[in-house]
Amino acid sequence: MRQLIVAAIIVCIAVGGCGKRQWSENQSGSQPTVKNMTIDQASGQSSEGNLKSLALGLMQYCQDYDEAMPPMTDAASAQRLLQPYVSSASLWVDPRTGQAYGINPSLAGRTLGSIVSPAQTAAFYETSPRPNGVRAVAFADGHVDLVRETQWPQVKQASGIP
Repeated sequence: MRQLIVAAIIVCIAVGGCGKRQWSENQSGSQPTVKNMTIDQASGQSSEGNLKSLALGLMQYCQDYDEAMPPMTDAASAQRLLQPYVSSASLWVDPRTGQAYGINPSLAGRTLGSIVSPAQTAAFYETSPRPNGVRAVAFADGHVDLVRETQWPQVKQASGIP
Protein backbone atom coordinates (compact mmCIF):
# COMPACT_ATOMS: atom_id res chain seq x y z
CA MET A 1 0.00 0.00 0.00
CA ARG A 2 2.86 2.36 0.79
CA GLN A 3 4.30 1.76 -2.70
CA LEU A 4 0.94 2.72 -4.22
CA ILE A 5 0.88 5.96 -2.27
CA VAL A 6 4.47 6.78 -3.22
CA ALA A 7 3.70 6.03 -6.89
CA ALA A 8 0.59 8.22 -6.72
CA ILE A 9 2.59 11.08 -5.23
CA ILE A 10 5.17 10.81 -8.02
CA VAL A 11 2.43 10.83 -10.66
CA CYS A 12 0.74 13.69 -8.87
CA ILE A 13 3.92 15.77 -9.07
CA ALA A 14 4.49 14.78 -12.71
CA VAL A 15 1.00 15.81 -13.84
CA GLY A 16 1.03 19.18 -12.17
CA GLY A 17 0.42 18.90 -8.49
CA CYS A 18 -2.14 17.49 -6.13
CA GLY A 19 -4.14 20.59 -5.42
CA LYS A 20 -4.09 23.28 -2.79
CA ARG A 21 -2.70 22.72 0.67
CA GLN A 22 -2.12 19.03 0.35
CA TRP A 23 1.58 19.22 1.14
CA SER A 24 2.96 20.25 4.49
CA GLU A 25 6.24 20.02 6.33
CA ASN A 26 6.48 17.53 9.15
CA GLN A 27 7.40 18.78 12.60
CA SER A 28 11.13 18.54 11.95
CA GLY A 29 10.66 20.50 8.72
CA SER A 30 12.76 18.07 6.71
CA GLN A 31 10.33 15.86 4.76
CA PRO A 32 7.07 16.75 3.08
CA THR A 33 4.07 14.67 4.08
CA VAL A 34 0.74 14.24 2.37
CA LYS A 35 -2.14 15.88 4.18
CA ASN A 36 -5.86 15.73 3.44
CA MET A 37 -5.38 13.22 0.62
CA THR A 38 -7.20 9.93 0.79
CA ILE A 39 -5.91 6.75 -0.80
CA ASP A 40 -8.83 6.94 -3.26
CA GLN A 41 -7.69 10.41 -4.33
CA ALA A 42 -4.09 9.25 -4.70
CA SER A 43 -4.99 6.18 -6.73
CA GLY A 44 -7.41 8.28 -8.79
CA GLN A 45 -4.64 10.68 -9.72
CA SER A 46 -2.41 7.71 -10.50
CA SER A 47 -5.15 6.34 -12.75
CA GLU A 48 -5.43 9.65 -14.58
CA GLY A 49 -1.65 9.60 -15.11
CA ASN A 50 -1.88 6.05 -16.47
CA LEU A 51 -4.65 7.04 -18.87
CA LYS A 52 -2.64 10.07 -20.01
CA SER A 53 0.31 7.78 -20.76
CA LEU A 54 -1.96 5.47 -22.77
CA ALA A 55 -3.41 8.43 -24.67
CA LEU A 56 0.06 9.74 -25.48
CA GLY A 57 1.12 6.28 -26.66
CA LEU A 58 -1.96 6.18 -28.88
CA MET A 59 -1.08 9.57 -30.37
CA GLN A 60 2.51 8.42 -31.04
CA TYR A 61 1.22 5.26 -32.74
CA CYS A 62 -1.04 7.39 -34.95
CA GLN A 63 1.88 9.64 -35.92
CA ASP A 64 3.91 6.61 -36.97
CA TYR A 65 1.06 5.00 -38.94
CA ASP A 66 -0.23 7.88 -41.09
CA GLU A 67 -2.81 9.05 -38.55
CA ALA A 68 -4.39 5.56 -38.32
CA MET A 69 -5.56 4.13 -35.03
CA PRO A 70 -4.24 0.67 -34.11
CA PRO A 71 -6.50 -2.32 -34.88
CA MET A 72 -7.26 -2.78 -31.18
CA THR A 73 -10.29 -4.93 -30.53
CA ASP A 74 -9.67 -5.62 -26.84
CA ALA A 75 -7.32 -4.64 -24.01
CA ALA A 76 -4.78 -7.37 -24.89
CA SER A 77 -4.48 -6.30 -28.54
CA ALA A 78 -4.23 -2.63 -27.56
CA GLN A 79 -1.47 -3.42 -25.09
CA ARG A 80 0.44 -5.51 -27.65
CA LEU A 81 0.15 -2.87 -30.39
CA LEU A 82 1.01 0.10 -28.18
CA GLN A 83 3.78 -1.66 -26.24
CA PRO A 84 6.56 0.26 -28.07
CA TYR A 85 4.95 3.55 -27.00
CA VAL A 86 3.79 2.72 -23.46
CA SER A 87 6.71 2.02 -21.15
CA SER A 88 5.18 -0.29 -18.58
CA ALA A 89 2.53 -3.02 -18.51
CA SER A 90 1.35 -1.67 -15.14
CA LEU A 91 0.03 1.46 -16.88
CA TRP A 92 -2.75 -0.67 -18.41
CA VAL A 93 -4.26 -1.44 -14.99
CA ASP A 94 -6.44 0.84 -12.89
CA PRO A 95 -4.61 1.02 -9.52
CA ARG A 96 -7.92 1.52 -7.72
CA THR A 97 -9.64 -1.64 -8.99
CA GLY A 98 -6.81 -3.80 -10.34
CA GLN A 99 -8.79 -4.18 -13.60
CA ALA A 100 -7.56 -3.40 -17.09
CA TYR A 101 -8.81 -0.13 -18.55
CA GLY A 102 -11.62 -0.33 -21.06
CA ILE A 103 -10.84 0.43 -24.68
CA ASN A 104 -12.99 1.69 -27.52
CA PRO A 105 -12.89 -1.01 -30.22
CA SER A 106 -14.88 1.20 -32.62
CA LEU A 107 -11.70 3.25 -33.15
CA ALA A 108 -9.80 0.23 -34.52
CA GLY A 109 -8.16 1.08 -37.83
CA ARG A 110 -9.87 4.46 -38.20
CA THR A 111 -7.91 7.55 -39.14
CA LEU A 112 -7.87 10.54 -36.82
CA GLY A 113 -9.45 12.62 -39.58
CA SER A 114 -12.46 10.30 -39.76
CA ILE A 115 -13.33 10.89 -36.09
CA VAL A 116 -15.87 13.72 -36.06
CA SER A 117 -15.19 14.89 -32.47
CA PRO A 118 -11.91 13.43 -31.15
CA ALA A 119 -12.15 15.60 -28.00
CA GLN A 120 -15.49 13.92 -27.20
CA THR A 121 -14.64 10.38 -28.32
CA ALA A 122 -13.43 8.06 -25.55
CA ALA A 123 -10.39 5.91 -26.36
CA PHE A 124 -9.61 4.41 -22.90
CA TYR A 125 -11.60 4.58 -19.68
CA GLU A 126 -11.97 3.31 -16.14
CA THR A 127 -14.38 0.38 -16.28
CA SER A 128 -16.20 1.31 -13.07
CA PRO A 129 -17.01 4.65 -11.46
CA ARG A 130 -15.20 5.96 -8.43
CA PRO A 131 -16.99 6.32 -5.08
CA ASN A 132 -17.61 10.00 -5.88
CA GLY A 133 -19.55 9.10 -9.05
CA VAL A 134 -16.99 9.96 -11.73
CA ARG A 135 -14.68 7.95 -13.96
CA ALA A 136 -11.50 9.02 -15.74
CA VAL A 137 -11.59 8.86 -19.53
CA ALA A 138 -8.80 9.34 -22.10
CA PHE A 139 -10.16 10.84 -25.30
CA ALA A 140 -9.08 10.33 -28.91
CA ASP A 141 -7.39 13.75 -29.02
CA GLY A 142 -5.08 12.73 -26.14
CA HIS A 143 -6.62 14.59 -23.20
CA VAL A 144 -7.94 12.97 -20.01
CA ASP A 145 -11.00 14.16 -18.16
CA LEU A 146 -13.31 13.07 -15.37
CA VAL A 147 -16.81 12.20 -16.55
CA ARG A 148 -19.77 12.08 -14.20
CA GLU A 149 -21.51 8.72 -14.10
CA THR A 150 -24.74 10.45 -15.18
CA GLN A 151 -22.95 11.65 -18.35
CA TRP A 152 -21.16 8.36 -19.07
CA PRO A 153 -23.99 6.76 -21.12
CA GLN A 154 -23.96 9.73 -23.52
CA VAL A 155 -20.15 9.71 -23.84
CA LYS A 156 -20.19 5.95 -24.37
CA GLN A 157 -22.87 6.15 -27.05
CA ALA A 158 -21.27 9.12 -28.85
CA SER A 159 -17.94 7.25 -28.81
CA GLY A 160 -19.42 4.09 -30.32
CA ILE A 161 -18.48 1.92 -27.34
CA PRO A 162 -20.63 -1.24 -27.31
